Amino acid sequence: MASHTPDKRRSRSEIHEEFPKYHFEDDFTEEDVLWKLKYREVHGDVVERGRRALDAIFDKDEEQVISITSHGGLLDALLSFVKHRGWSLLAGGKSQWLPIFVQMD
Repeated sequence: MASHTPDKRRSRSEIHEEFPKYHFEDDFTEEDVLWKLKYREVHGDVVERGRRALDAIFDKDEEQVISITSHGGLLDALLSFVKHRGWSLLAGGKSQWLPIFVQMD
């Protein structure tokens, strides 16, 4: 499957230069180690990445309410992981809210 260049994030240095107050997680690498030139994630890969992100949030964050803002691909994967009914998210930069409540055991 062909790569999709917009999926590659900017380097940590570039992000820090534009957003100097942003706090990076300890394991946030300089370059995007998840983006591959000749491979694009399939839905199952994105679901697994979303699951790991939710696990990390629930393991480390003591807040009772959090907000996740992301692109439609990851939000769709998170909905799959939490067994939420399908939801058609708008593409092309159109703002859309989808509040869901998740309780981890």
